[in-house]
Amino acid sequence: MNRRSGQVYDEWLVLRCQDGDASALPILIDRWQRRLVNYARLATKDADLAKDIIQDTWLNVIKALPSLRDPARFRVWLYQMATNKISDHFRHQEVVSKHIEYSKNNATHVEKDRDREQLEREEAVSYVLQQLSPDHRTVLALYYLGEFEVEEISHILSIPKGTVKSRLHHAREQFRENLEVENE
Repeated sequence: MNRRSGQVYDEWLVLRCQDGDASALPILIDRWQRRLVNYARLATKDADLAKDIIQDTWLNVIKALPSLRDPARFRVWLYQMATNKISDHFRHQEVVSKHIEYSKNNATHVEKDRDREQLEREEAVSYVLQQLSPDHRTVLALYYLGEFEVEEISHILSIPKGTVKSRLHHAREQFRENLEVENE
């Protein structure tokens, strides 16, 4: 398997953390923070909640990092931890089926000089993503934003590879249909 240099760098940072090098942890967090928050934001539809969940995730990661046996699996392990925290939130709040309504107030602030047409396309894509089921939104986020392989997503979500493939297929179809309706 040909590993990307980023994966090797993460593995090295994990090993440094496990050896007690306190300077490696902030680097590791900085490398993954934005991606995790984006993933949690897609799952929760709430930017502030996503940040809170990821903060809790990092606390668990810091506690459990010394026991991670295979630093090469850090990326998958990290997303498993985040996914578990997201699931815990919904379980405890008993709002799995009643997600917070997408609000433009929670949209990320964009630079003023950004092309208006580009902004409208991004808003349409974001809106369409929010219309997907949590399972479909999660699998799309992991596959396209997290750049995980099907097998890795299977481990993160603790579901069979066939289920991941099926969800990806249906999520793409639903996304495409919703986007066409949105663009009409």
